[in-house]
Amino acid sequence: MEHIKQKVFKVLSRTLTEEAFEQWLYNDPYVVEHLSDDELVLDLMNLDYRSKFLFNDLEALVLKHFSIDECLLTIIELSFKAYTQRPTEDGAYDMFYNISLYFKWDEDYGLMESIKNLHWDYDLACDGIYSMAEVLESTCEFSRLLLDNLECADPETRKRILFEGIDMPSPRYYNVFPRKPKGKPLYLGRFLKEAFLTCFRFFIQQPLMKK
Repeated sequence: MEHIKQKVFKVLSRTLTEEAFEQWLYNDPYVVEHLSDDELVLDLMNLDYRSKFLFNDLEALVLKHFSIDECLLTIIELSFKAYTQRPTEDGAYDMFYNISLYFKWDEDYGLMESIKNLHWDYDLACDGIYSMAEVLESTCEFSRLLLDNLECADPETRKRILFEGIDMPSPRYYNVFPRKPKGKPLYLGRFLKEAFLTCFRFFIQQPLMKK
């Protein structure tokens, strides 16, 4: 049962493809033996693995069988484990994107607030405002601290970590000259550009039109 749960959460954290999960599901000895007496197994077998809504269906399925706290914390843990194996700019992008899919589940969790702050720092680094190397170093430090705290924690301690977060010194980043990010949108740059154009139209164009 536990190994099935871990496989499902790997799909939701995008550390295992849906195709690989389907192939594993049909060949796992436990699944084969409990097709009729395990409700989770039965629900998984009844999913349409060719549907474009498979990911959404899988989300609904896990929320039927597990608490939202357990789902969210397990997805966060697997995502950070994947990042520690690839602590690069692209690895951070994948991790933050995967976890951001579950921001809709946030119920004022302290851990999610810390992750959102890291995500914001990463976006600023992509825009050239912060040093990417320093943001990645801080993200790695956060990952190690989080995983160390979760490794031997009992269920109650894990839940407390989700609600309260973990203690970590606030990072200090040096500003750098803007650089063009590799394949990443200029979130802050686009915002500043739109703000400038709005002010230009209001203060410059309108007086000219009145004349």
